[in-house]
Amino acid sequence: MSGSDPDMQNDDAGREWLVLKDEMTEETVGYVDASGHVKDADPATEQRVRDAFARDLLVQDGEVVEELGMCFDGVCAIRPADPGHDALVLRNLGALTGLRPERREDPESGA
Repeated sequence: MSGSDPDMQNDDAGREWLVLKDEMTEETVGYVDASGHVKDADPATEQRVRDAFARDLLVQDGEVVEELGMCFDGVCAIRPADPGHDALVLRNLGALTGLRPERREDPESGA
């Protein structure tokens, strides 16, 4: 299931969390995983991510072009249940929500 699932919030084992940055302010606003689960974010941020992962997307050559409910030459609809949907949303989250996912910096390694 995509989005913030309250039953999954405490199950962090094996989950890679990405830092969510507001693209306008560069402020960290929470964390997201590859399936769209959110933690340490305010309700509005959680809703923006949940909405992005729930959208049907129009894709052309692997890039999101619009969010409509139809297909035409060279463009196809990718639905939330389709394989690859979540990865596509995560890769385009900045354009869809104004929130950019980034890998966490590890203070131990300086990465």
